[in-house]
Amino acid sequence: MCRSMSLIDDYSDYSLEGDRTTAAALKALFLPEDSTEWDERYTFYQRRITIDLAEEWYKEAKGFRENKQYKEAEDLLGSCIFLGEKLSEHFISAKYEYEMALVFEALENYAAVAFWAKRADDSFKKSSTLFGRGYALNFLGQAYDNLSKTKEAIE
Repeated sequence: MCRSMSLIDDYSDYSLEGDRTTAAALKALFLPEDSTEWDERYTFYQRRITIDLAEEWYKEAKGFRENKQYKEAEDLLGSCIFLGEKLSEHFISAKYEYEMALVFEALENYAAVAFWAKRADDSFKKSSTLFGRGYALNFLGQAYDNLSKTKEAIE
């Protein structure tokens, strides 16, 4: 009986820990340096991780990009993309992937633009969002054109 009470107390502490975590503390847990631990952390804190949280981070990342803080934008968008995928929100993931392509466009890294635009297109396709696919495919074509890959740009 005593052992089962201890287990109940341990589980209670575990549950409360996850529920008390702030958005800022969660963001610190999903930094790129620790990305190998993201799956485990997601499992532990998933009750606190919502689309609203990811959208809050996305708005911050977009602000970083607009203020030319590209490394910060890239890091935070990586976390957003991970959460969008975990939450099985294809449209949201696509939006984050498209924003990542915008970061790399500003850096003139067109190979990375093409990679992220293609991923955005794939995610928009899963969400059945034609206008999103149009934006992503147009952006992908521009990236290929900047890479002098005319054949891929036309396709």
